[in-house]
Amino acid sequence: MSLFHYITYKCIIIKDKRLGFAYYSLALIILLYTFVQIIINKAYLKFDYSPKGSIRLLVSTPPFNNAAHPSYCDNNLCKRVDGLTLNWPVESKAVTIATFMKEIVQEKKCFTNSINDINFNTHTDYSAISHSSYYPMYPEEALVKIEHSISTSSLFSASHRMMTGVLLGSDGHPLKFLNSNNSSSVDKLYLKDFLKAANISLDRHSDALSSRNRTYRQNGLVLRVTIDYSNAKGWFGKGKTEYTYSVEHNLYSDYRIKQELPIALPNGTICKRVVIKRYAVRIEFVQVGKIGEYSMSNLILQIVSLMGLLTLATTIIDVAALYVVPDKGIYRQYVFDSSPELQTNVRDEKANLLEKKDQ
Repeated sequence: MSLFHYITYKCIIIKDKRLGFAYYSLALIILLYTFVQIIINKAYLKFDYSPKGSIRLLVSTPPFNNAAHPSYCDNNLCKRVDGLTLNWPVESKAVTIATFMKEIVQEKKCFTNSINDINFNTHTDYSAISHSSYYPMYPEEALVKIEHSISTSSLFSASHRMMTGVLLGSDGHPLKFLNSNNSSSVDKLYLKDFLKAANISLDRHSDALSSRNRTYRQNGLVLRVTIDYSNAKGWFGKGKTEYTYSVEHNLYSDYRIKQELPIALPNGTICKRVVIKRYAVRIEFVQVGKIGEYSMSNLILQIVSLMGLLTLATTIIDVAALYVVPDKGIYRQYVFDSSPELQTNVRDEKANLLEKKDQ
């Protein structure tokens, strides 16, 4: 045998329709599975399912329309407040837009040391001296400006100004398109847009367990907004990065928060404060996504998996042909070749050589 040689397998054609049908059925299933993985599921792309995101939020003052008088102001006090008053506290990934506010003025007893004019606050309990409540006007018209971007472990990064986006309703249909004309502008959504996407009206009765038949406007609520990024929604390869806003109402939730505004005397003593209790719509933003990049290793892995599965199918049919089907004995005769007893032949040849030498 030569040093440079190649060993291959001997192929036997077994003319059995049952085995042929079983093999080609398995092969077809394997090919369809691989097709789905490579073409439909885009297995040639390496996906990052946890991109890192950053977001900046700003709430603008609602426009005041003197001609339109809100119905909730008919029997209640209403005030016009600006965006800074509506949105408190200011957070990085959430906005809080007040829909009902209570202001309580409190004071405590303060005592002054007349010798060195040092103040001793010996009594720290505040007591209310006045309170009022009112509705901010037109909170639904408060404009939320959203600027956001993402980055992945594969060095992909993009701003929303480079993408197209859409606000989805509760039924999954588009409600509002964002940056659809490549305007590269900040996303602008009103509070009423988020409420519509969640199928919520502030004048409906709250579903919170402690609502006592109060409305969402009086009790507050929590909305969860998911910004979902994707660049592989087409049939082949990757395309332009897109994103969607999906709004979900946290069931049985209310939301309220207190703010303290100390009132200092000319000498710096704080004996009075205003406590503002805000009932608000809290909108929490979450950034998720599925960003793909071309990966040769993923493609090679799929091809190797295909070859391995086809080999497995061949092995299964071989086992069935040799050990399961009724004609397995006949098939074995074609598959297996038996060699002669080599050790016996060698002994016979040696004996013949010895006999020839003796003669």
